[in-house]
Amino acid sequence: MEIPKRIILIDDDSINNMYNRYIIKEVLSDKSEVIMFAIPQKAVNYINSEYLLKPVHTVIFLDINMPVLSGWDVLEELEKSEIEIIEFFKIYILSSSVDPVDKQRAESSPFVSGFLEKPLEPAALRKICGIV
Repeated sequence: MEIPKRIILIDDDSINNMYNRYIIKEVLSDKSEVIMFAIPQKAVNYINSEYLLKPVHTVIFLDINMPVLSGWDVLEELEKSEIEIIEFFKIYILSSSVDPVDKQRAESSPFVSGFLEKPLEPAALRKICGIV
């Protein structure tokens, strides 16, 4: 994969979002726009409105365990949208969950490109973006 035009972080922990943004900026400089959401529903609303008009190739790092809407709920909402998820998004679960069921569920979803354990590691980001 090439360096995405946009990276979306969806995690209710704003400190995690800030850390991940720092790692992304360190690895990719300003090659990707980084957008952070601590409220999952706001991320879903943004994606459903923004990407209908002008979709761009995007990597999403999605936490699983969040209040109100979990990461799985976010995936379900995106699946219902009119946007071609597989065409425009590479979605990675980025979670502290060690539950094998979560990993299996991520691996079985056609919309999830991978499962990463927190914190986001520079090497994992380089691999995702095709940077050797």
